[in-house]
Amino acid sequence: DDEKVAAAQGMRLPRPFKRLRPEYPDSAALADAEATVDVAAEIGADGEVGDVQIVRWAGFGLDQATVATVKQMHFFPALKNGMAIPMRVLLRYNFRKPPKD
Repeated sequence: DDEKVAAAQGMRLPRPFKRLRPEYPDSAALADAEATVDVAAEIGADGEVGDVQIVRWAGFGLDQATVATVKQMHFFPALKNGMAIPMRVLLRYNFRKPPKD
């Protein structure tokens, strides 16, 4: 597990203050799309999100929804020996079509 490996190296990985879920867009609902979107996000030493790049694309508006959500997030920054450091993290979002009413 990544947390244990980081702890063994005197590090703590960034943690979001609050986990936000991207909206399931209408464009995805029309296609009954189910997919996984992975993004690599630069988390600064201040815990703010910098560059966000899509690593695994899904289409149907899911990628844009994911990037927009990640850019709104704030993190407790990564720590190395107690000092805040910038770190690039991989975030994964699984989209499942909502149940029909």
